[in-house]
Amino acid sequence: MLERGVGIEAGLFSGTRGPDAYLSSPFAGRVLRLLAEVIGAPAGRAAAEARVMARRLTSATSAPVLLHGEEDTAWSVLETAAEFGLDARIGIEDSLTLPNGAPAEGNAPLVTTARKILRRGRGRLTP
Repeated sequence: MLERGVGIEAGLFSGTRGPDAYLSSPFAGRVLRLLAEVIGAPAGRAAAEARVMARRLTSATSAPVLLHGEEDTAWSVLETAAEFGLDARIGIEDSLTLPNGAPAEGNAPLVTTARKILRRGRGRLTP
């Protein structure tokens, strides 16, 4: 793909060897972006796992990092992205509820809330 000029986004998952395998691979530093997914972590541990991934990846590569969680980890991971100044994303495919547990009436309230959280930090909402 790289030889044909096609950019790559590497998807890395918490709780796996993925981040270390990527960093030791010949592709390290040659991707457009790293998608760091916190999956399978209990909600109470998601932020801690997100911090570990964020520190590991941002200290070892200059590629932009999009930090992402799903369902009950979506908001704590998004707050961690804001803390580290990383890209984040949110939508009904990620979470059907707002941080307070109320059901979201669609993408607009999720995005509005995410923007407020990210403005408190240095993070950025990306598509």
